[in-house]
Amino acid sequence: ATPLATSGSNNTSSTLLKPPQRMSSAGAIGSRAPAPRFQKKGGSQFEFMKIMQLDKDPAGLAGQSRSRRIPMEEVRQHASAGDVWMVLQGRVFNVTPYMPYHPGGKAELMRAAGADGTSLFQEIHPWISL
Repeated sequence: ATPLATSGSNNTSSTLLKPPQRMSSAGAIGSRAPAPRFQKKGGSQFEFMKIMQLDKDPAGLAGQSRSRRIPMEEVRQHASAGDVWMVLQGRVFNVTPYMPYHPGGKAELMRAAGADGTSLFQEIHPWISL
């Protein structure tokens, strides 16, 4: 690399290097803007949180108890793109309304659709506790 400037004394020097140049899709050096490093696949999570705060009954329980035992047989029945339930740490979640907002995209949520996704969730989100 060719230094842009050098400075130093007593046989020590510091070299400033040119910033990296962008490559075009054809591989030649160009001025085209780089692709973003992280392309968000879902919608805004803040938007989803607002929607959930406005919904007084997001689970659609209509006053029924929030606590009931749900067998895995029932969870397995909810494994289609339009109806997704999953188990995380022993609790059942209906993630259907969250599908368009998940940053990893719908395909990531479908990996645990109708099943226990605890280990997958912990692998991808180790900083989140449920």
